[in-house]
Amino acid sequence: MEAHVRRSSTLVSTTVARNLSQLGFRIKLVDIAKNGVTSFTG
Repeated sequence: MEAHVRRSSTLVSTTVARNLSQLGFRIKLVDIAKNGVTSFTG
């Protein structure tokens, strides 16, 4: 039981880390898009 809990918690942390990196990538894309729009219009 202990090993199963540890494995599932590792899986959860891996999934969370992956989601966070994807979220950070999206935020970075949005920032780049905003900067591109402001530099293009300004």
